[in-house]
Amino acid sequence: MAASTILLRKSSACLIGSGSQLYGRYLSTAAKRSHTIIPTSVFSGRRFSSSSPLNNETTARDYAQQPANNQPTITEILAEIESVRKEIESIRKERKGKKEPPVEEVVVVKEKHPLLKIIELEMSKSEQLNRESMKLQLPYVFDVESDKPGAATVTLKGTHENEIINIELSIPAHYVMLLTVKLTLSGRFSGFFNSTEAVFHCTLTSNGFEVVKIKEPHGSDHGILFYNLPEDLKDEFYKYLEIRGVYKENVAILYRYMVGRTNRENLKGLESFKKMVEAA
Repeated sequence: MAASTILLRKSSACLIGSGSQLYGRYLSTAAKRSHTIIPTSVFSGRRFSSSSPLNNETTARDYAQQPANNQPTITEILAEIESVRKEIESIRKERKGKKEPPVEEVVVVKEKHPLLKIIELEMSKSEQLNRESMKLQLPYVFDVESDKPGAATVTLKGTHENEIINIELSIPAHYVMLLTVKLTLSGRFSGFFNSTEAVFHCTLTSNGFEVVKIKEPHGSDHGILFYNLPEDLKDEFYKYLEIRGVYKENVAILYRYMVGRTNRENLKGLESFKKMVEAA
């Protein structure tokens, strides 16, 4: 009887041990699928005997329930993943359904500087005068010898028989400009100076011109003041100039030419000034 009891206990212990080892392998396979490593040695290395103070049936049940309580099952993990996926999909749909308000383009209009109106008005006047002056034809007896942009004077050249006439026009100041006529004196006028040449300094207006003084080309700047000469001699000098193309009508054309030239220079200055104001 005693031998039978011992044999029965050994068989029971082996059966329980084999069952624990098999359950340990199952949990190890499930852990690999869920990327969780669960050692099986806890279950496979455990053996029960009749000498153990614990009840064999209770101990096996506790070991069988322990992994399930500590580790989530595959079903729970998949359910959690599905829940997260649905939440992400819901957020995407919510964002897609919301239309972003159109961005309004704000156009900043820079206020025009008060000076620009004045500059543009002056430029308009200058452009009109410029168009008129471009149609102007100089007297046929004179050719432009030097007219450099920005220069204060314009030089004209003409001829009369064997004489060379040089004319220098200065920029008008307060509608009065200087006319310098250099020509050869002949006849009774040749006795006025030691030189055969004379320079007539004149002032020009829109109504005509007036001789101020006569001097030698290389003499002093004083010369002979024209108003000190007798009236009949003055008339003869004016007639002498007229024969050489220096008379009222031609001088008026020269005056208009210089006004137009001054206007063109002024227009360039206004354009530069306008750019400077716009950039400020």
